[in-house]
Amino acid sequence: MFSLLSDYTKWHYSYALVAIISLAQEFVRFFFNLFSVKLFMKSLFSPIFSIPTNDISSTEISDLIAGFAGGFLTRIIGAFFRLLFIALGLLGGIISILLFIFTFIIWVLLPVVVPALIYLAGVVSLSIL
Repeated sequence: MFSLLSDYTKWHYSYALVAIISLAQEFVRFFFNLFSVKLFMKSLFSPIFSIPTNDISSTEISDLIAGFAGGFLTRIIGAFFRLLFIALGLLGGIISILLFIFTFIIWVLLPVVVPALIYLAGVVSLSIL
């Protein structure tokens, strides 16, 4: 009986805690890869589509301004959507970290809380009799 209890305690407070931390890292990595945070950070101000706006052969000033405005606009739209996906990826990572911190705390305290609650339930049921 004591061997089972010691083995469980050893597993609960060593192997399982390491697995919980590893799982949290995988969740954060998943959200960063799902929303391509690293890629979007590198290409934040790239045009959103590969629309050739600078291939204007005319030398008129209105065509040059239109090409510049089109390129600028596609870069702003691209930056907006990339920032949105970066924010979603960071939000997913932060939420998963907070949930795993909560899970970690519950995991550490549960072997102490459950027997205490069972004991209190027994004391309360005996005091009712």
